[in-house]
Amino acid sequence: LSGPQPGQNTSTRNNAGAVVFYPMHSNSSSLTDGSDALNAYAIGSSIRATIRVPVKNQPVIHGSKDTPTDTYAVEWDGISALIGWEQDDYDWVPISAGHVVLEVLNDAAANAGFGTYIQSCSPGCDYQLLHTTLVVEEDAEASDDDVLEQVDYGVVRLRVPSILDLRDGVQEAGFAVRIALRSFAEFKNSTRRLMNIDAHVRELSAHMLHHNYTHSRIATLKPRKRPKALWHNRGWRRETRALVAEAWLNLANMDVLSKASHDSLVGLEGNYAGLQPLLKRDYAADVAALHRLNTTPITDAIKQMTTSIDNRLLILATILGAIGGGLAGAVAAVISSS
Repeated sequence: LSGPQPGQNTSTRNNAGAVVFYPMHSNSSSLTDGSDALNAYAIGSSIRATIRVPVKNQPVIHGSKDTPTDTYAVEWDGISALIGWEQDDYDWVPISAGHVVLEVLNDAAANAGFGTYIQSCSPGCDYQLLHTTLVVEEDAEASDDDVLEQVDYGVVRLRVPSILDLRDGVQEAGFAVRIALRSFAEFKNSTRRLMNIDAHVRELSAHMLHHNYTHSRIATLKPRKRPKALWHNRGWRRETRALVAEAWLNLANMDVLSKASHDSLVGLEGNYAGLQPLLKRDYAADVAALHRLNTTPITDAIKQMTTSIDNRLLILATILGAIGGGLAGAVAAVISSS
């Protein structure tokens, strides 16, 4: 459940305590100043409902016409939604199940003056639920200390002492995983934003180096060709200075987000180790990307461009100072002689 977050914000939490989320796709300006940030609002008491939609009116995901039912139970706290349905066995997991509930939640949020941001596993994926399905199974011998059990690829099982009905089963699942889902969402969002900014800084670095290369090539041209080339490439230093400033700010944003991502990951894998079979499949790639992150080459390139520009300004200032001193001396001589 989201609303606008005005102004720059590179933290995962704002002053009001709401969780700050960032959309998946954004332009370079928003990546730099965080102006696209959204407040994610949690509902104090989860909304529980039963939703019925005819099978023929439910969306088909990845071409799989395997919708199993027209009845779903949902529990939604604004950050995560648990969607359940009844099924006799888990030999097969229907791909298209439950997605219609997301459409209903979108409409409900819009009617209340809010929006929803559904965070899928990766850019471009239209499967908007966790890729691992949680099966809630009644077992009189189960205890509250039982953890999730992996029963098949993409299927984990939670045993509970008793299930009164479908809504009760979803509620039991909520008790087991809801807090962990919030940590999961925060980690995934901050890490994805971190990767987006990393890609943007690399583009900035390449742009700066291209300007430097082009200017260096002009010096190798024949004298009669240089004026035209210099005119065509005019203003490159001014643009490079702007690119350098933008790159440094993005690197600072990355430093803040990197700490947030690592802190979330420590909490996720430390506090919720028993829930890893449910969550790991959807954030393993993010963990790998976080561990691969290395800004040293980019930082070195930006430092080089900064030094190059600063040295030129220093040389220019020295020359102008010498000229100014010479003029002052000439004026003084004229005054003295008169």
